[in-house]
Formats: sequence, C-alpha cells, structure tokens
Amino acid sequence: MRLSQHDCGVLVRALGALEEGLPDAFDDALWIGFGDRWWSVRTQLKSKGFIRLRGPGDGVPEPTDQGRRLARRLAGHKATPVAQTQG
Repeated sequence: MRLSQHDCGVLVRALGALEEGLPDAFDDALWIGFGDRWWSVRTQLKSKGFIRLRGPGDGVPEPTDQGRRLARRLAGHKATPVAQTQG
C-alpha cells in the first residue's frame, strides 16, 4: 500500500488513539481520514499485523508492537518537509 503524506498523517493519528486506549477514536480517525475506504484500511492493518482485534464480533482494535513501530516510522515520514513547486 502506497501512502501519501495525508495517509501517513491519518494513520499516525489513528494509531496514536489506539496507544491512548481510545479504539473509537481510532475508527473515527480512519473514517474521517479515508472516507469510504476506512474499513478496507482497518482490515489491511489487521491482516498485516499492525493491529489486533479482541472480543466478539468485529472486535475492539488494539495496537501491536509492529503497529507501534509503524506509527513511529510514519510520524518521522510525516515530519519530513515536502518540496513545493511554484507554478
């Protein structure tokens, strides 16, 4: 999955919410940031081992160690200045 700078920011916010124990805020951040794609992104995060789901049904998301590393890596990427072109 290729991530734009916007996508990186959304994932940093969402994974940060999980770190704070706020699973509803995680889902909200994905929904607001990715719109109709949010559930697909959530599913990909689970299938790639960045989050795990506990409990019945769709489960409550929680971060994995791999997800924590991803959030730190993305936070560094997000902070990288982007060259702007003048038109």
